[in-house]
Amino acid sequence: MSAAGGLATSGATFTYQRGPDGGSYAIGGEVKIDTSAGRNPEETIRKAQTIRAAALAPAEPSGQDHAVAAQATQMEAQARAEQAAAVDSDDEQEQDIVAESSEPNTEKGQAATEQYQSVAAEFKNDSQLQVWA
Repeated sequence: MSAAGGLATSGATFTYQRGPDGGSYAIGGEVKIDTSAGRNPEETIRKAQTIRAAALAPAEPSGQDHAVAAQATQMEAQARAEQAAAVDSDDEQEQDIVAESSEPNTEKGQAATEQYQSVAAEFKNDSQLQVWA
């Protein structure tokens, strides 16, 4: 239950078996956890890692535990793919903005060119300007 962190949706429930001495012994148990995706890829990745850790926490994970861990791994991979796609999309938008601002035919490009030419003319006419290397 502690491995599930804040994702546990219920307390632990156990399966008991009566021993030869007449006492009840826990032979299995489960903790229900929230396996839904997060609100964003980063949160989904964190949740998937916690789910996988919780599923593999028992000393001898069951087949169901391994299946849940595999689903969590797949969930994390999908979230990482979404995260990478978002970064690629941001990079493309940034490149588009840079391309637009460097085009001389745009208003910003024209204004930048005029400002550069104005400053360059001042330096050209200033005979006292010295450049030190």
